[in-house]
Amino acid sequence: MSGDQTAERARALRSIPILAGLVGAVLLAGGVVLALYSQFVAEPIPVPFDGDFSETADFPFHLVRGALVVAGAAALTGAVVLVLGRRGDERAASVGAGGVLAILFVLGGGLWFAVAADIPSTFQRLTSDFVVTPRASSAIASLALAISGALGIFVFVVKPTGPVPRWWALAAAVVVGVIPVLGAAGVAVRFGDDSVAGDHVTAAAAPEAAAPAVLGSEKFRLQIPADPDLRHRILVTRGGFVVATPAGLTQYDGATGTERWHYRRSDISTDSVWHAYDQTIYLRAEDVVLTYWANIGWLAFDAATGELLWTGGDFARDSRSVAEGHLLATASDSLGRVTRYDARTGREM
Repeated sequence: MSGDQTAERARALRSIPILAGLVGAVLLAGGVVLALYSQFVAEPIPVPFDGDFSETADFPFHLVRGALVVAGAAALTGAVVLVLGRRGDERAASVGAGGVLAILFVLGGGLWFAVAADIPSTFQRLTSDFVVTPRASSAIASLALAISGALGIFVFVVKPTGPVPRWWALAAAVVVGVIPVLGAAGVAVRFGDDSVAGDHVTAAAAPEAAAPAVLGSEKFRLQIPADPDLRHRILVTRGGFVVATPAGLTQYDGATGTERWHYRRSDISTDSVWHAYDQTIYLRAEDVVLTYWANIGWLAFDAATGELLWTGGDFARDSRSVAEGHLLATASDSLGRVTRYDARTGREM
C-alpha cells in the first residue's frame, strides 16, 4: 500500500466522528419535523379529557415535548463543540469535556423519559380503544429519532478535532441519516392508518330511482347484513336504501336490490369503536348519510357513491341535538336557537 493510500485511510478514520455527528444532525432534524407534524398536522385521537383516559389524553404531546427538548439540547451541545471545541487549545479541550458530559446527560435523560412514558402499553391502550391516527405513532417516532440523533452527536463530541471529510463522504452521511428518517415516517404513517380496520367500498354515481305510483309485484328479496341478535335501521335514499347496523352501513340499489357501497369495521365485538346505528340519519336535500361512531365521532357519506365526505368539522363540536330532516341543523331546547350546517362539508353556514 502506497503512502498516499495510507494517509487517505488514516484521514478517513479520523473523520468518522464528524460524519457520525452529521448523521446525528440529520436524525435530529427528522425528529423535529415528525414532532411538529404530530402536534400540528396529524389528526388528533378523540380521547376525552375526563374519565379513565384523562391521563393519556396528552400522551402524544408529552412525547413531542420530550423529543423537542432532547433534539434541542443535543443540537445546542453539538453546535457549541463544533464552534469552540475544534481549535486544539486548552479551552477547546475543556469545551469538549463539557460537551461530553452534557450530551451524556441528554442521552440519559432521553432514555429515562422514554422508559418512564411507558410507551408500548399506553400506545396499545389508545389504539385498541380509539380510532387510530398518525399523531401518537409519529410522536413516538420523533422521540426515537431524537435519541438516535443525540447518540450520533455524542460520537462527534467525544472526538471533534478530526479533519473535514471529503464532499462525497459528507453526502453519504446525509443519505445514511435520511434513510432512517424516511423509514420512521413510513412506520409512523402505517401504524397510524385507521383504514386497515375498516372495509370501505364505494360505487359510481347513479340516477335517482323512480318511485312507483302504486304498489306492484315483488322485484327482489335479499338478506341484509344484520345480526339477528342486534337491531338495525333502514333509511330510504334517492337511489335505494341504506341499512345501518352496529357493524356499519350498506347501501342497496332500489331497483335491483344489489349492494352498491358499504362502510364497515371489523372486531366491533371487542373494539371500543362501534357504530351508533340508531343515530344514523339521511339528509335528502344534499343526499348525505350522517352517522355516528363511538370514539371516532360523526362521519358523513355521499349517499349515492359511499364517498367519505368529512369527519369532525364544525358540526362535530356542536353538542346540541340534531334536528332530523332534509337539511343538517341543530336545535337548542333552552334557547330555541337553530344552527344550519353544510351536510357535504360539516361547516357552519
